[in-house]
Amino acid sequence: MVGQDEEHRYVCHECIGDAYLKNEIERIGAVHTCMICDKRQKCTDFEELCDRIHVIMTEDFERVSSDSYSYYGGGLDLERSGDGLYQIFYEIIESEGYLLDEIKEYLSNCHYSYDDAAMGEENPYGDETNYRYRKPSINEALGEWAAFETEIRSRSRFFNRRAEVILNGIFAPLARFKNRERDIIRDAGPGTNLSKIFRARRATTNAEIARIVENPIAELGAPPSRHAGSGRMNPRWIPMFYGARDAETCVAEIRPPVGSAVVIGQFDIIRKLRLLDLTALQDLYVEEASYFDPVFRTLKSKADFLGKLVGIMSQPVTSADNDYEYLPTQFVVEFLSEKFDENLDGIIFHSSQSGGEKQNIVLFQDSALVEAAEYLEKELETDFGWATDDDFDDSITVWFRKADISPQAQKSSADEWIDLPVTPQLPPTLRLELTSIEVRKIVAVAYDDSIRRRVSRFQKTEGDDPF
Repeated sequence: MVGQDEEHRYVCHECIGDAYLKNEIERIGAVHTCMICDKRQKCTDFEELCDRIHVIMTEDFERVSSDSYSYYGGGLDLERSGDGLYQIFYEIIESEGYLLDEIKEYLSNCHYSYDDAAMGEENPYGDETNYRYRKPSINEALGEWAAFETEIRSRSRFFNRRAEVILNGIFAPLARFKNRERDIIRDAGPGTNLSKIFRARRATTNAEIARIVENPIAELGAPPSRHAGSGRMNPRWIPMFYGARDAETCVAEIRPPVGSAVVIGQFDIIRKLRLLDLTALQDLYVEEASYFDPVFRTLKSKADFLGKLVGIMSQPVTSADNDYEYLPTQFVVEFLSEKFDENLDGIIFHSSQSGGEKQNIVLFQDSALVEAAEYLEKELETDFGWATDDDFDDSITVWFRKADISPQAQKSSADEWIDLPVTPQLPPTLRLELTSIEVRKIVAVAYDDSIRRRVSRFQKTEGDDPF
């Protein structure tokens, strides 16, 4: 557009929109006359810029086949899949106009010859050529995860420095990532759209039901450490609060058999919490990303792997050896609660039992406190209703008398297991809504087996290689 007073052509930082490249040119560029705005200021060599763009086009994008089409406009019209060169160039350098014309012409001249045209090859920088983003390989991240699982399962379960380093490498970039629809770390509690958690317990007899409904705060809350079994997110004797955002998901997660019962309670979150939403990791983008940034591809690979990690941590374990299978996820959760963010209270993750559509919530030990009852209850008795020929009542009623709530009345006997106290300065997190408690009878279990794969059999002949 503007004549040059040097042998080479140059582009100044003001004519570049990409923040990383703009800052790089301002920092290390030399003063020349810009081929776009004709100003003398810090510039980069135009041909070197084009060569860098070609590397990006080769490594981060792939050319769409000329016979790849998709419908558009809701009709029967077809257009070539992918995005045109000008759209791709704009995404890379965030500039438009004459500069993009010059880049396209230069790259076409460098990477398309008369011989290519004579052979019927498509111009990689032609007017009709489209590209699409090439997903980065996550093989390196998968290798790190495999190494982490080996460390935890077969080398050192406690004080494992190498495992901690691997997890730091996986989760440290989270600050650079965003999800377009929701926050990765979400606020929960009063004034938010996540202010309630449901929790369920399984019971097979009326006696078990009575024990739960007569002492619901203790029985529906996180268990004391002496009763805390090994789970997906916690090792044995380290209790956490497992819940869900709806009652139906709670029922699915505890897998009650037909004929059993489920006792469900709703807990109000009574103070602000910070929860890592693992479900948000499945659609991440790199904030303030630049294709010119050397760490960009690594970050994209990490982002894609974190999306895979959600499935790894949510997948159901059907093996009888649950303790062994859960070791990696237990270590990850302990890392998140103790090392990653000291102010993190829990995590949100997909419910595998509901097909991944619903969400589970786990609160870490210090954030799993349930507010004590206003008074103690004694002489408890549970009435399960009655059924006669002329009358029926299926309600469950708990009868009680108020008891002394003084500290002396609540002292434990000397031979009881004494739970280690949680962080004393933290107030209770949850309040059980006593009127929400209900008992559900499991009369049937439905399975979704919509994914079906037919098995065929073929006889091989000598020399056949079906794979």
